[in-house]
Amino acid sequence: MVDFEFLEHTADIAVRVYAPSMEDLFIGSAKVMFGIITDYESSSVKKRNIYLEAKSCEDLLVYWLNELLSLFYSYNFLPYAYNIKIGKKTTKEKKYFLKGEVEGEIVPSPEVKTEVKAATYHDIKIEKNHDRFKVDIVFDV
Repeated sequence: MVDFEFLEHTADIAVRVYAPSMEDLFIGSAKVMFGIITDYESSSVKKRNIYLEAKSCEDLLVYWLNELLSLFYSYNFLPYAYNIKIGKKTTKEKKYFLKGEVEGEIVPSPEVKTEVKAATYHDIKIEKNHDRFKVDIVFDV
């Protein structure tokens, strides 16, 4: 189960997301972000494959959220369901990767209640405490 809370921030929107796994943390962060953007509930119609690489899990999370924002603002693609896997390459560079499929709907004129411009790197750090993961994310609005 994914849980979140809003944090105080002077100019942007900050949230703290909790989840039992890294994949759930990424999915929960995406759901929170789209909950900030719109109240529209998408239904599963179209599928998009996603593959990303980064040097850290934090970088990967920012890439993931910004990739989803790009799909939303460029193609009006509103995600509904996520099937992703996060792993670590065993190469010398020790890169992390995310691969998977996102299901959603093309919404011709999505009603935007708050425009999120980007997920930022501001104080982002993924932590694991006991049996769950936690991250603080700041969205540029």
